[in-house]
Amino acid sequence: MTVILHHGGDLPPKDTYGKWLSIGAATDHLDPARLEKSFDAVATSWLELGRLLGGVASASLAHAPSCATNISDLGVMKAWSLIVQEEASKPELCLVVCNDPWMFRHLSQLDGVDAGKPPPLTLAETKLFLRGVMARIKCAFGLFRKYIALRGQKKYAVPGAEVLLVYGHPTSTAEGQDGYFGALMTKMADVRRILHVDCDINRARELEAGGRTLSLHAWGRLRDIPGLLFTRWRPAPEHLTAADGWLVRRAACKEGGTAQGAMIAWQQKCQRRWLAETKPRVVAWPWENHSWERDFVRAARAAGVRTIGYQHSVIGPQMLNYSPASNPDGRASIPDHVLCTGRATREQLLDWGLPAQGLEIGGALRIPGIKEL
Repeated sequence: MTVILHHGGDLPPKDTYGKWLSIGAATDHLDPARLEKSFDAVATSWLELGRLLGGVASASLAHAPSCATNISDLGVMKAWSLIVQEEASKPELCLVVCNDPWMFRHLSQLDGVDAGKPPPLTLAETKLFLRGVMARIKCAFGLFRKYIALRGQKKYAVPGAEVLLVYGHPTSTAEGQDGYFGALMTKMADVRRILHVDCDINRARELEAGGRTLSLHAWGRLRDIPGLLFTRWRPAPEHLTAADGWLVRRAACKEGGTAQGAMIAWQQKCQRRWLAETKPRVVAWPWENHSWERDFVRAARAAGVRTIGYQHSVIGPQMLNYSPASNPDGRASIPDHVLCTGRATREQLLDWGLPAQGLEIGGALRIPGIKEL
């Protein structure tokens, strides 16, 4: 054994190990570049795991299966696991300090790791469970209020329109300026705008502009709200007993301790109804390949609606959610067309497996001052 694993309340004497590292805490004993390098090394395995996890219906309510690196830290935990494995293969004894009860149990199963007493697990999971229940209750009341306040917008919907599906960006205006698509609505008078359910009541009303901008909340249903109290990601039993089972259990508990599953489910229900009832000709949105977007593409295809994903943020090598490799149905949940901000991001998406056909450079409409070519 060349790694001894302990939590902060059960540390061994200092003369029993040669070096140490602490998971989840900044320390001079670990080069940050090493963690990044380890993350890159486990990226493919996270994408493969995400694809497997996505086979369960409730995975569409979570971020870990879509490998969203700016929301889920499952990949970071896999990177730490690799670092511990590397330390276990070296001759010098290394102390690993880990207070995370799930991660501790995952690491204790690795070869070359001698684990001490694990941190308490039941209390941590109970707290997250109760937190999730309270969060979803609060969310349900909030969605009830938003639906009641915005349901009247539905009468302004125009069938067969060209639509931008966007978040309630603070720089967007009722006159048509948009935080994601710039002045596109001011140049194309027939383009409409529909708001993601994260946009609150006041902002949705500010942007309405006589019906040109509407909220997806208008397509909600009161009967859907009670079920949201129990809506969260539930991994399949085999996913909890596999090699990364403790990490999957950790991710599910962390995400289940919020109301995000309820919000994603509400978004999915609203967007499906909106697509089915209005059948827009084409929809473009700031695309990141999150779970709700994959659901949107599937629903749009079923309704015969053309989809255009406009690259939302910078695509670095760690932005794994853009890769179709974690999509359980592969390219079937990728938009018909994807517009990139430039050549470099197009090359990145090509490397990740997006088809060249339909992958075009659209520029950065959200950045003012860009000259049109």
